[in-house]
Amino acid sequence: MGRSPSAIAFGDGSVWVSVHPFIAGLDAETGRVTRSFGALGTAGLAFEDHTLWALRQPSSTAPGVVDLIDARTGDAAGHATVGVTPVGITVGGGAVWVANFHDSTITKIELAR
Repeated sequence: MGRSPSAIAFGDGSVWVSVHPFIAGLDAETGRVTRSFGALGTAGLAFEDHTLWALRQPSSTAPGVVDLIDARTGDAAGHATVGVTPVGITVGGGAVWVANFHDSTITKIELAR
């Protein structure tokens, strides 16, 4: 599968793991890779409604980015800018939440319904 996993999430019966430069979907029962697609520098993953939310930090002084990825196809579905040095991501309450270390903020990204 590769080395140095940096993020993990669960959704649609798959365990999603970021292993630079890919995100891999593993069957939760067998552990076998069922799909993978390119995704550079992913530091965090969250999953909601067939969508992977992949957290990236381009540099230590620039705002981070959350990429929306259709987990069924691996296609990019959009992105959102978050705070500086994002360190955690989760989904709940109708939003994606990102903790930003360097600027001591929380970013809320509303989910479209």
